Amino acid sequence: MATSSRLSSIDMLKTLASGMPTSSAPPPQLNGKVERSHRSDQQEFYQLLSYKGDVDLEAKLDEWERFYNFARPHGAHNGQTPYEALRDKLQ
Repeated sequence: MATSSRLSSIDMLKTLASGMPTSSAPPPQLNGKVERSHRSDQQEFYQLLSYKGDVDLEAKLDEWERFYNFARPHGAHNGQTPYEALRDKLQ
């Protein structure tokens, strides 16, 4: 677990997954959430990139992940960021 007050995306996923049972295949209901996530990535990240010159995609992706998880409100979390929702769930 991260020692700072902010969790990395990987730490958040590990925390959420630690108490979850595993299955061989995801349920069909999950596909809509995955597709929605892909659409958000396309509209809010990839579409805004400029591929001119020397682009550091890893740095841009790190910046996007920080924004998405710590600053961007999500309707699925009643307007909270994923970090805020996880923090509240763990308290």
